[in-house]
Amino acid sequence: MLIVYAIIFCLIPLVLLGILSVIRFIFFRSPKGPKWLQSEIVKWEEKKIINPEQSDTILALYKLKRPDLRRKMDTIRLMSVIGAVFIGIGVIFFVASNWNQIPAFARTGLLLALTLATLVAGYVFSFVQRGYAALGKSLFFLAALFWGATTALIGQIYNIPVSQNWYILLIWAFPILPIAIVFENEYVALLASAVFLVWNFAFSVNNSVPNYYYPLIVFFIILPAFQKLVITPKLNIVGLVAAAIFCCFFKYAWLALGISAGLVVYYLFRRSVKHYLYAATICFIAWNITFTQIWDSVPNIYFLVPLGGLLYLTYKDESKENLVLWLLSFMVWANLVVVALMHNFRQEITYPFLLIFQSMLALAIYGAGNLARVRGKPFEEVYRTFGTIIALAATYGLTFQAVFVNPHKMHWQSVYLIASFVVFAVIIVLVAAKFEKFLMNRQSKLELAGMCIIALGNVFILANPDAAAFNTFLANAVFAAVALITVFIGFEAQKLFIFNTGVVMFVIFIITRFVDAVWRLKERSFFFIVGGIVIMSLGVLFEKQRRKIVERMKS
Repeated sequence: MLIVYAIIFCLIPLVLLGILSVIRFIFFRSPKGPKWLQSEIVKWEEKKIINPEQSDTILALYKLKRPDLRRKMDTIRLMSVIGAVFIGIGVIFFVASNWNQIPAFARTGLLLALTLATLVAGYVFSFVQRGYAALGKSLFFLAALFWGATTALIGQIYNIPVSQNWYILLIWAFPILPIAIVFENEYVALLASAVFLVWNFAFSVNNSVPNYYYPLIVFFIILPAFQKLVITPKLNIVGLVAAAIFCCFFKYAWLALGISAGLVVYYLFRRSVKHYLYAATICFIAWNITFTQIWDSVPNIYFLVPLGGLLYLTYKDESKENLVLWLLSFMVWANLVVVALMHNFRQEITYPFLLIFQSMLALAIYGAGNLARVRGKPFEEVYRTFGTIIALAATYGLTFQAVFVNPHKMHWQSVYLIASFVVFAVIIVLVAAKFEKFLMNRQSKLELAGMCIIALGNVFILANPDAAAFNTFLANAVFAAVALITVFIGFEAQKLFIFNTGVVMFVIFIITRFVDAVWRLKERSFFFIVGGIVIMSLGVLFEKQRRKIVERMKS
């Protein structure tokens, strides 16, 4: 059971991606207006309306980067790549369809000759014949595809076992890697990176051992060789993250830790590339999950070291995006520590336990945001937004009666453990607020009221965990109250996003409860007919009222 819950935590990064997208949309989106400067400013320079120094000043003012026109995919380049892929597929199908009629030595010679000829043609059009650089790059890519087909078909000739297919991938990837490096061809570099990534998984699955060679190849060959390219480094960073998450399912703790440490080292040398920091944070989460799977009853106290180091780098380089990932890693670590402790005490983990625990952690994070706001520290909005979203999501999960139906009975030690987190979270919220500074306006009072309602609702549910009907009603009342409070906060702060969020929460609440009440009908057609009418009517009503309030806010 513990392993099942640990594997479930692997899905948490996917959940946070949605949260990250929301927070990124709130805080990190660029204004729509100045974006057009990136394309227009080049035209102004060409017409000599402004000089390059003035354009740099304008771009710096709006925090925009100068567009790199060389990176644009023009029609000729796009058609060349598509044509090369079509030719490669056509040749492969032609050879495969006539494979049995061709002798083995002739097949091998034909494929090798075709690959070499395409490679030479790519060199000629890239460096000898001027004006055909796009065609030359496409031919290099086509030669790399031909080489992959050659290795696969040769493997078929000599009946290489399926369990050894990783050899073919390795023979395909290594020879085309020098071509990508020497001729600086990003198409081939991307292909080689993708093949190495697939080889990593094939090697581990077929041999049942961790593939330490893959991160070494990426860290010491691919990333240094292609650091000037745009897409290839990002693809390999994604590949390393995928390899670290892959470790969770096969319990390769040391490999996940090595990948995480390597990404941190790369970030320390290339601080301008934030992707290394993001990837390192995600990979450390994977290592933490893997650690718990292997030593299920041992809390991973060693995780505090990377947790502290990543937080230091996040604040030092002012990375809001990574702070969201760091908060996720903190929540995963806290959950896994509790799982390990409960395993030691032989206690069952229930759905209400998990949801309430997430809610308490979220309230603590929200309190940390209040503390940061009072003390004038950065990122207070990230803490408060993240905590609010998680707390609301956990509360919404508790509104379903199925969560409370026939749960494993919780021991009182578990209740005390959860209650301690409740008290801890509320204390942080109240102490961090410093009443005289935090409760100066109505918005702050409403925020605190919403968080206290969630905390008190959790306490009542924990006090009587067997009362499924009462707990369901209480959770619904809490969620509806917090939704209304969010609407009031948006109106009080004159922020349309917060106001609309509260309206959406309330609409989701009504639709969910309607589905719960009507879905049990035997005739499902009435459900959809009545449901459609009710939802449309409520939608019109809510939209009319929302527009009136928005107009009042604007005026």
